[in-house]
Amino acid sequence: VAVQAAFLVDRLGDDAPITTATGPGIDGPVIQATFVGEAQEAAIRNLLLDLDLVIVDGPSAIGVYRLAPASDEHSAESLATLVAELNAQANLVSHAELETPAP
Repeated sequence: VAVQAAFLVDRLGDDAPITTATGPGIDGPVIQATFVGEAQEAAIRNLLLDLDLVIVDGPSAIGVYRLAPASDEHSAESLATLVAELNAQANLVSHAELETPAP
């Protein structure tokens, strides 16, 4: 075990990227969303592609996904529109809301 630990520490090096157990940090806005149990993966993928969203974390233990715009060019109004468009897809989305940043 000690040999394995030494090998792993040596392999990491000083410049190895670190990802926490909660996922990578996100600098921009994040939308939290849950999908209906019957939602097919392909339908969810197509919806996210249509809305230019990517999954940045999830699903959590309670099924919450964290989504972010694929591009950085989104205003507060366009983010609100994205949330409304997600919520309008009742056949796929249970609930979506803009994540409130921690103080």
